[in-house]
Amino acid sequence: QGNVATADGVDGLQRGFFIAGAKAVMVSYWKVDDTFTSLFMKEFYKRWSGKEPHADEALRSTQLHFMAKPEYSSPRYWASFTIISR
Repeated sequence: QGNVATADGVDGLQRGFFIAGAKAVMVSYWKVDDTFTSLFMKEFYKRWSGKEPHADEALRSTQLHFMAKPEYSSPRYWASFTIISR
């Protein structure tokens, strides 16, 4: 949260990562359960370091993976994540 006009909040945080040299940042549009986020990130990094060479492809395949699981099929779990690139 924050005021985009004053560059605080989310906008300021991602800008700080880019200034520090990050090429991309994964963010969540809303609060997601911590336990699920841990599962999601483990699956994401497994895919990104393995068969998916690009973070956006790894994100999409991770989302599809969890969409197919009945307990996580609701978009409230997997739809909040996105990647912002420079």
